[in-house]
Amino acid sequence: MHTLGGLHCKSGLVHFVYEYDNVLGNKERKKLEDDDADSKEVITYVSNTSIERKFQQKYTSKMFKDIQLELKKKSNCVIQSNEHQGDSISVKMDE
Repeated sequence: MHTLGGLHCKSGLVHFVYEYDNVLGNKERKKLEDDDADSKEVITYVSNTSIERKFQQKYTSKMFKDIQLELKKKSNCVIQSNEHQGDSISVKMDE
């Protein structure tokens, strides 16, 4: 007999719907727990710029930490030159 979670091949439709509802409920509960934990974590800014603050408001802590790594890399860049062309500015830099 094949089983999957609380189901087996002879399970009825009502039992399937019950188990499916449990899986969805557990998934939603886990997401809410993750969101709650994420909202309590305080991450120190690396640049204290407005864009970094916006990233922290919009993204999960893990995603924000990944963005911070990129910000740290870019903060070590040296600008070689910049060029104005109408409303655009081209900047050449070395990492």
